[in-house]
Amino acid sequence: MTDSTSSLATPYLNIEYMSYFAAIALSCYDYGLTLEREIRLVWRRGFSTSSILYYAVRYSAVLGTLSCIVDLAYHNNLLMRR
Repeated sequence: MTDSTSSLATPYLNIEYMSYFAAIALSCYDYGLTLEREIRLVWRRGFSTSSILYYAVRYSAVLGTLSCIVDLAYHNNLLMRR
């Protein structure tokens, strides 16, 4: 990429990163709000088909959020080195 092309792409990258961070913040906020109810209603009841399905859906989203955080940190580190 030339310097003029990379300077044109910078605002779009910033918007993309901001939208990722907003989604991550919203996911973390939702997790924090519902954790107490989750412990009371799901964790203390033992394993059933519905609780296993809940864990699979809930924690796959948490793992997806963590992978986005790691990916953004890695790419920001690469961008800072340039």
